[in-house]
Amino acid sequence: SISNTMAAVKNWVGGEVPRQLKEAGIEFALDQENSALFGQRANLGSGLQRQSRGLKQYISTNTYNAAGSLTEANFELNVLEPVFRYGSSEKILLASPRVCTALDIWGRQKLYIDKQQSTVLGLQVERYNSTHGRLSVIRHKGLTGQWNGVAFVIDPKYLRRVVLKGRQPQLLKNRQGNGIDGQIHEYFAEIGWEVQQEAPHAYMYGVTGGS
Repeated sequence: SISNTMAAVKNWVGGEVPRQLKEAGIEFALDQENSALFGQRANLGSGLQRQSRGLKQYISTNTYNAAGSLTEANFELNVLEPVFRYGSSEKILLASPRVCTALDIWGRQKLYIDKQQSTVLGLQVERYNSTHGRLSVIRHKGLTGQWNGVAFVIDPKYLRRVVLKGRQPQLLKNRQGNGIDGQIHEYFAEIGWEVQQEAPHAYMYGVTGGS
C-alpha cells in the first residue's frame, strides 16, 4: 500500500510503486516455494482443509538424519540408493549451503556445471552422477538458519502445483476502499501441492559438515 502523495514523488531509485511491487513479488514467490517445501495441512473452520501440505510433511519412506558430518558413503547408502529405487532416474537436489559444502569436500570429482539447465533456470545447476541416478544440484538460498543442513531430493514427475480455477497467482490492483487517498495492491493465489507418490522423493537433515 502507498499514499498517492508518495506515488507522485520522484526519487533516486525510481518510482515507489514499482519498487514495492518488485519486493512484494519476490516475497510472494518465496511464500509459494516455502509452502511447497514446508507447508502444513490445517483446518480453518467447518472441517475444511484450507492449507496445503508441503514435501516435508509428505515424505515418510526416505528420510535420513545425518546427525553430523555427511560422508560420501552415507550419502550414497542412505539417500541415493533408497530414493532411486522409485520414480525417475533423474531428480533434483535442493541443498542448503551446509550440504553444498559437504558435497564440495568429497564430491567435487562427480560434479560438473550443467550449462543448459543453468541458462534456462537463471541459476547455477550442477550435475552429480552416480550409478543409482543423476542429480541436478541446486544451492537453495532459502535453506538457512534452522534449515541449514537440510536437503530435498525431488522427482518433478510426481510433484505438481494444483490451482483452483480462476485463482492462479496474480496481481490484483486498486484494492483500496472508497475515500482512500492511496493505492493498495495485492498478490493473490489459491494453490496447493499434489505429491502423487511420496517414495520417489527424499528428505535429509542434520548435516553439520562433510568428511
